[in-house]
Parts: sequence; structure tokens; C-alpha cells
Amino acid sequence: MKKLFSKKWCKIPVGIIVAVIAVVAISIGAFASYNFVNQNVSMEVREPMTVWYNLSWDSPDAGWVKCEGNTLTDACTAGDIATVDFKVQNKASAPIKVVTDIIDPSGFFSFVGVPNGNIPAASGATPGETTFTATISVSPEATPADYGFSFGFSRTNPDE
Repeated sequence: MKKLFSKKWCKIPVGIIVAVIAVVAISIGAFASYNFVNQNVSMEVREPMTVWYNLSWDSPDAGWVKCEGNTLTDACTAGDIATVDFKVQNKASAPIKVVTDIIDPSGFFSFVGVPNGNIPAASGATPGETTFTATISVSPEATPADYGFSFGFSRTNPDE
């Protein structure tokens, strides 16, 4: 070992060259593992499902209105039938399955054709969409009063 450190290369002791190489190697390793720049990313995940309604009993030409917790109002008599058109849009690049929960505390209404099923994926900027017509039948036993019911829309994976 003494002979190695006593040797010279271009009049520079080999021990100094080895020490410099070791310091450089350790420094490179330390700087390579150090992040000089950190970039934080903020990602907002938006709801891909949008639900619209069109009150066919009001006016078929009224146009589509976005469901945003608004209350729909209608007047009917016992035994009547009303319809509501729903359009469910999917802005995601994968298909989704819409599930509708109906809460009818009075029990005087029956529902057919509510939105349940797969909604196709969006194609570029055009959302996938499916239109449903929900038929609401009022029981002949319904007594005159103001009744309320609600539609709750949720989404799941189409494979579930």
C-alpha cells in the first residue's frame, strides 16, 4: 500500500489522485440524488356525469334544463300519468353506468323508464349521452295534497 501511495503519475502523487477521484465520485452521487427543482401539480377531478331534464307535461319545446337540485313542480289528479325526459351525459373517456334511486315517501306514485343503464364514453369534445323517458303514474287512491318524491342519480363502473 505504501508503494502505491508513493508512486507518482505526471509528478502528482497517486494518493492525491485517488483522493480527488473519490471526492468527485461521492459528490456526483450526492448531487445525483438531490432534487434541484420540485414541481407541484394540482389536479382537479370533475364529475363526468351531467343530468338534464325536459318537462314534457309543461311544454315539449321548453328545452333541456340541467339538473342542479332544482325542484320540479306539477299538478295532476289521481290516476293521471306524467312524463319527464332525462338526458344523461358522460364527459369521461370511459363508459359509466347510471343508477337512479327514487324516494317516494307517500307511496302514491309508480315510476317506469327511469334512467338506469350504461352511458357511452365521450368521443373527443362530444359527450356520450343517453335519453330516458320516465313515466310517473299517480295512484287512483291518492288524496288531494302536495306530495313530493325525489330522483337521486349516481354512477358506477359499467362492469359492476
